[in-house]
Amino acid sequence: DPAHVHTIYHEDLVRAPEATLANLCTFLGLTHDAQYLAECSSVVFARPTQPRRRSEWSAAQLADVERRARPFEFLVRYHFEGGNEAPRTPSERSTAPLRFPLLSERIAAYFNPRV
Repeated sequence: DPAHVHTIYHEDLVRAPEATLANLCTFLGLTHDAQYLAECSSVVFARPTQPRRRSEWSAAQLADVERRARPFEFLVRYHFEGGNEAPRTPSERSTAPLRFPLLSERIAAYFNPRV
């Protein structure tokens, strides 16, 4: 039932963390106060992250991603070059290969999360 789903966009959480969290708490039927919202908001990124900018994307790859995203209404607001941030030049992109955590690291993070 769509009434049981509450969509939160990362950009909204970063832009207005307290309001976004208050809306989520209300949706879940949870009480919240200003101190709780402030403490939760204190660990939110200062600006949205964009890991997609770490790699070069071909026109075919971009078209494929857009085609796959099209059926999902909650993705309609996303585009590869969205927002006000200018695209990074090749010299600004990370040249380091992406590193994915080992299973042991993921398990350790689950039991001992960093906040």
